Amino acid sequence: VLTSKVVSLAEVEGKLKDVSRLVVPRGAVLTPSARDELRNFAVAVASATGAPQTAKLKVVLATAETRFDPAPLGAALIGEGTVVERIPPGELTNAVDTLTRKVVVDKRLGLLITDMPAAALCLANRQRGVRAALAHSLAAVSEAVGMIAANLLVIDPRSRSLYELRRLTRELIRAGRPERSAVAPERLN
Repeated sequence: VLTSKVVSLAEVEGKLKDVSRLVVPRGAVLTPSARDELRNFAVAVASATGAPQTAKLKVVLATAETRFDPAPLGAALIGEGTVVERIPPGELTNAVDTLTRKVVVDKRLGLLITDMPAAALCLANRQRGVRAALAHSLAAVSEAVGMIAANLLVIDPRSRSLYELRRLTRELIRAGRPERSAVAPERLN
């Protein structure tokens, strides 16, 4: 999904692997080079039909112990119709405490972006009702949601593009918020 009224090659180049359809605003203009790129990857183009629908679940986005700026990611997710609540950046334990409280009490999906993923996972998974997983690939996110009913993703932003971060987050949102894990539900739920 793109929100710009003019879609150029720069917006699609290198981002079409595993994409079958591109949704653009009604009346958007695609440059000839963007059309060629879409044709090369056999990507269909569709127009959005009105305002984006709001997500059923709110995603809570937190950053801790990183120089990553979450504003572009939050804006991109909002542009795709996702409801995003941001927690101000801060120290890791405070961010994990605030985020896990929202995941458990408010029944939200959590996204923690940090340069310290191992510590974040350890801290988050100590909280009852939290099933945090490391989001290092789309397959890992899908597996974590299906297997343990992950409700919080931890992402290390170093050497990841905004596009990759959006895809990882979209995979969590697509899966929703399962309540019970498939593996060892008596221990993980």
